[in-house]
Amino acid sequence: MSKFTINDNAYKYLFSDPLILKELLESFVNMDWVKEIDYSKAHTVNKSYINEYCFNNISF
Repeated sequence: MSKFTINDNAYKYLFSDPLILKELLESFVNMDWVKEIDYSKAHTVNKSYINEYCFNNISF
């Protein structure tokens, strides 16, 4: 399993639950707009943003 997959799965998990997202933002982002987010309208988007070039050419 590549490091991309491990990291991607971790981030997908963290951002898949509106409550976890809310807690993360409120804990780490000290900005007024965070309090205005309607987390009840949050939904998961099943998408990967690692393109083929990065997957094949970047090593960590």
